[in-house]
Amino acid sequence: MRSKDKLSKLPNEGAAIVISGGDPADRRKAAAALRQAGFAPVDGAADGPLAAALGGDDQFREEAPVWRDDAAAEVAAATLEQPAALILFNLDHFKRVRAVVGSEIARRLLKEAFARVEDCLKAHDASRGRRGKHRGQVRHVDGDEFCVLMPRLDHSEEAAEFAHAALVAIGRPYEKIAPQVFLTGRAGITLAPHHSRDVDTLFRMVASIVHHESRQGRNTVRVYAPGAVASAAERFELEAELTRAVRAGELEVYYQPQLCIATNRLVGAEALVRWRRAGIGSVPAEVFIAVAEDLGLIAELGNWVLTTAARQIESWRKAGLPPVRIAINTSAYQFRRLDMVDVVVDALKKTDVAADYLMLEVTESLVLSEVERTLDALRRLQEMGIKIALDDFGTGYSSLSYLKSFALDCLKIDLSFVRGLPQDSGDVAVTEAIIRMAKALNLEVIAEGVEREEQRACLAALGCDYYQGYLIARPMPADAFGQLLGRGLTVE
Repeated sequence: MRSKDKLSKLPNEGAAIVISGGDPADRRKAAAALRQAGFAPVDGAADGPLAAALGGDDQFREEAPVWRDDAAAEVAAATLEQPAALILFNLDHFKRVRAVVGSEIARRLLKEAFARVEDCLKAHDASRGRRGKHRGQVRHVDGDEFCVLMPRLDHSEEAAEFAHAALVAIGRPYEKIAPQVFLTGRAGITLAPHHSRDVDTLFRMVASIVHHESRQGRNTVRVYAPGAVASAAERFELEAELTRAVRAGELEVYYQPQLCIATNRLVGAEALVRWRRAGIGSVPAEVFIAVAEDLGLIAELGNWVLTTAARQIESWRKAGLPPVRIAINTSAYQFRRLDMVDVVVDALKKTDVAADYLMLEVTESLVLSEVERTLDALRRLQEMGIKIALDDFGTGYSSLSYLKSFALDCLKIDLSFVRGLPQDSGDVAVTEAIIRMAKALNLEVIAEGVEREEQRACLAALGCDYYQGYLIARPMPADAFGQLLGRGLTVE
C-alpha cells in the first residue's frame, strides 16, 4: 500500500502529524501531501510551542518509533481489519522526575522504560507463538506516554496481564542511570471493534481513562467502560470551574494552628487553601491542587494564597491581636517560572506586613531542581527576614548534603513518620535522627499530623520544637483562628 493510500484510510479530521528530521525541502513535500490528505502537519524541527511542549525529550523521540504518519496508518489499518487491543501507558509525575534529574537523565530513563515495555511485549508474543504481523507494536506517543497495539486480541484479560507485567518492569530500579529514581505508571486498555473501529476514537477513550485514573493510585490497569466518558466530562467541568474560581478569588484560606511542644503556646499556623464548589460542596485539596498543577494555575493560586495570608496577618495586627508566624506552601512551578523574590516583595508591599511573620515551605524536589537559582532565591528571601522551612523531609529525593548548603530555618517531619509513634521503633528511630540532625544544624523542627497525645509526648521527649495536627485543631477559617489568638496564645 502506498503512503498516500495509507493516509486516506485514517480518520483525519482535526488530526495533526509532526514531521521531524530530514532535509527541509523533503519536509515541505511531505507537508503538502499531508495537507492534501486532510491533515494539519506541524514542522517538528521548528522552534515554538511544540518544542517547549516536548520537555527536552526530542532525541528520544527521534530514536524510538512514535505515534506518527505511517506508524499511525499501520495501527489504523490493523484496528479496521481485525480485533485488537490498544494499551496506553503513562508514567507518574515524570515532570517532577525531570525537574530533579535533568533533561538528559530523563531522556535516558524514558528510553530505558520504552525498551522494557518493548522487551515485555516481545516475551509476551513469543510465549503465545505470535509472529510477523501478529506481533504487537510499541510506539512513543508523547512525553511520558507509550502506546501498545496487540493485534488479533478481542478480550481484555490477556491485555491486562501484559500491562501489569510491563508496569512491573517499568518499576524496577534504574541503577545505571539514576539509582535514586523509582518510576511507576498506569495503563488503560481499549478493544477494537468492541469499543470502536476508529483509531482516533480508541485513543481518546484510552487517554480519558488513563488521565482520569491518575488520581486513583499508581501501577493501576483499567479497561475502558462507557462511564469513563462521563468521568472525563466531569474532569473537564472541574477544570473550567476551578479556573474561574481561582481568577475570581472564590477560594478560601484556612489556618491550622502550630504550637510550642513544651508550653502548648500558639506560635503560628500553616495556611491551607480550601474550595467549596457550588452545588457540590468541599473539594479535597489533593484533588484541586493536582488539577491546578496540570492546568498551570498553581503559580497564580500560590501567589493568591501568599497575598491573602499576608493581608490577614496585617488585619489581625490592626485588630490588636498578638502577631504569629504564618507558613505558606510554595511550588517548584512558582520558583521556576517566576521571580519568587519579586512575588514576595510585591505581597509585602500590598499588605504592609513585616517579613518576619512569614515562613515559606519548600519541598525537596524544589530544592534539588535548578540548584543555583533556587539557592540564590532562598538566600535573598532569608535576608529579607522570611523564614524557610523544608516540608515533608525524608519522603522525597533525600540528600543530606544540601541541608548545610541551603538557606533553611526549619525542617518539617512528615506525618508518615509521626503516624507510627511511639509504637513503631522504625518511625521512632527516623524521627529521632531527623531531630538530632536538625539541632546540629541549628534548625527548628515542626512535626505535622499529630493526632494523639502519646505522639506529642514522644516528640517532646525526642526534642521536637513545634507541632500541628488534629490533636489540637483542624484547619479553620480566619475568623475562628482570630478568636484563638484572642484567647491569649495558650491552647488547653
